[in-house]
Amino acid sequence: MDKVFPLPNWAEVPDEAWEMAPYRRLVELKGKEPYAYMPFEIVRAATEGKPLVDADNAGHRAVPEVSLATLNVVHAPVAPLVVSTGWGDLAVFEKFLSWQRAEDLIRYVAITSGGGCSGMLSFTDDWIKKGAVSGTVSLAINIGKAILNAREKWGDPVAAILKAAKGFKLFEGKIGGYTNEGRGSFVWGNAWIKGTGSDAGHTLKLWYKNENQITWIDEKPYVTCPDPFTVVDSKTGEGLSNFRQAQWTPGREVTLWGMKSADLWRTERGLRIYNPKHFDFDMSYVPIEKKVK
Repeated sequence: MDKVFPLPNWAEVPDEAWEMAPYRRLVELKGKEPYAYMPFEIVRAATEGKPLVDADNAGHRAVPEVSLATLNVVHAPVAPLVVSTGWGDLAVFEKFLSWQRAEDLIRYVAITSGGGCSGMLSFTDDWIKKGAVSGTVSLAINIGKAILNAREKWGDPVAAILKAAKGFKLFEGKIGGYTNEGRGSFVWGNAWIKGTGSDAGHTLKLWYKNENQITWIDEKPYVTCPDPFTVVDSKTGEGLSNFRQAQWTPGREVTLWGMKSADLWRTERGLRIYNPKHFDFDMSYVPIEKKVK
C-alpha cells in the first residue's frame, strides 16, 4: 500500500462499477452493444439482463485458464480483450501471440491486483457456432431440476444426476483427506476418498487446479481432463467446491461422477491444448468411457 499511496491528483478511485468497465470500453471499441452474452464457462452468467446464449466456451465444465477454451480449438481470435482491476486500472490488449499468451499476461495482471480483475472479449456469431459447446446452460438447469425432484420424492439424487447428464458413476466412498493451497491466483490441492460399497478396499486420489483435473485409483491413473468429473454428496447431490474447504469434511459420504468431454476437446488440436501433460503429469488422456469399470 505504501507503493500505491499517496495518489496523484488525477487518480480515479474505482467505485463498485469497476467490474463493468471492460464491457463499456469494449462497446466503444466495437461501436455497438452486444446482442447477447455467452458464458466463458458454465459457472458464469449474464449480468445486464441481455439474452444468454445456451452454450459455453469450456464444454460442460469450468477451467482454470483462459487458454483452455473450445474457441481456441477452432482458432478464434482472442483480441481485443479489455481488463479492469479493483484498483481502477483499465487495459486494452490489442494483440496476442496466442490464447496461452493471453492467459499468461492476464494472469499476472490478476496476481498483481490481488485477484481483483475483470475481463471482457467478444465474438461474432459465426465463431460461436463453430467453437462454442451448445446446450450446456440448459443441461445444467435440467440436472439441477433432476436433483431437486429426487430430493422432494426421497429418491436417489446421484442416480438422477447420472440419468439427466448421461453420466458415469466413477467412485463412491468417504472423504479421507483434503489439501488446499492458494498460489499464483489459483487454488491447488488433492482429495482422497476411501472406497465403500463396490469400491471398498480402494482409494481414489483427485488432483485439482481450481477445478478437478486428474484422478488415480490405488495410484493408477484413472479419469482425467478434459473429461469433466465432480464430487457430490451421496445423500443430497450437492457438489463439493474446491473453493470451499469446509465442505470436505473427513468421513462425508460422497460420489465421484463424470461425463464425456465436448467433442471439440477430443479433436487432435483440442487434446494438444487440454490434457494431463498441460499440468506436467506424464500420462496420456484416455476417454472416460474406456476407464469406467
